[in-house]
Amino acid sequence: MKKILITGYTGFLGTNLIDKLKRIAEDYVVYGINSSTPMIRIEDYAKDCDFVFNFAAVHRPKKKEEFDEVNAQLFLYVIECLEKNKNNCPVLYTSSIQAKDDSDYGRSKIHGENILRKHTEKSGSRGIVYRLTNTFGPYARPNGHSVVATFCNNIAKGLPITISDPRHVMHLQYVGDVIEDFVKRLNEGREGMFEFHEIPSQYTYDISLQEIADYLYAFEDELKNNKTPVGKTEFEQKLLATYIYYREQVS
Repeated sequence: MKKILITGYTGFLGTNLIDKLKRIAEDYVVYGINSSTPMIRIEDYAKDCDFVFNFAAVHRPKKKEEFDEVNAQLFLYVIECLEKNKNNCPVLYTSSIQAKDDSDYGRSKIHGENILRKHTEKSGSRGIVYRLTNTFGPYARPNGHSVVATFCNNIAKGLPITISDPRHVMHLQYVGDVIEDFVKRLNEGREGMFEFHEIPSQYTYDISLQEIADYLYAFEDELKNNKTPVGKTEFEQKLLATYIYYREQVS
């Protein structure tokens, strides 16, 4: 039985990971924490877990201090609990391509990466960083950080969408592919080093905002006419599955 600690377990990535683990034949126990979890419970989980997925993050906080509080300080406390209990289990930290930017969000992600780097040097454990791009799929929050979720939600509800630059190209990754890659790390070694991982390039889709909208409106038109939309490409199939999820939320 493998015990997995997930920060941000009720969020977009956390919910999709838990769904995936439920479908796997292996036996997993999930310890879920967020910013409201009591510190004593976090310490108990950190003492007992076999793997850590750090998904907790804020993208558009009410005050900029929340960037560091959630994106770095909560993670730091988890790491301190691991070290206190001499638990050198692997840790996977979800960063962002915006870590390269000089923004409050980007700096908070770099801070988190550096926390993990120092931990691996100190403990000899394995630290894994993914700098994710625009991830789409079920459970993403509309009007948050996912333009696809916002488009899906609004079109499904018959609301207008706003496209500031129709030609702007998004670099999209489907959450199912991202989670699949995360799960592969579960069965690898405990010891190692600080390392960056990337989602395989064939699972990154470059598509304009206008093209995304066109696909979604076409799906909606077919569904309204009692037809069954069919995705002709792998990307279309994933986008269609995502749209159907949001449409079911409002039906």
